[in-house]
Amino acid sequence: MNTSSVGLTPQQQQALAEAAQWYAELTAEFNTDHTRQDWQSWLLKQPENQWAWHQLELLQQRFNQLSGELAFESLTAANDEQVSNAHHLRQRSFSGVD
Repeated sequence: MNTSSVGLTPQQQQALAEAAQWYAELTAEFNTDHTRQDWQSWLLKQPENQWAWHQLELLQQRFNQLSGELAFESLTAANDEQVSNAHHLRQRSFSGVD
């Protein structure tokens, strides 16, 4: 997602980035009940998070309108990148690297 989009507040930009990370985690194979509970807490934390999740759902609906193979390839590539990014961010936070 382009977080330098004109017209978005910094809070909306942050919420969109976080929504993408949550989507990657929720669709990953290692998704747990704890992950879903944490996502639910994040979603209810502030209105921008709900707005961002809705934007993500709208985007997913657009992908669903594509042919099955093209949509699968697009979502898989995006998901793989997001999971890799989320894993890297977690590794950095656990190792104390900023």
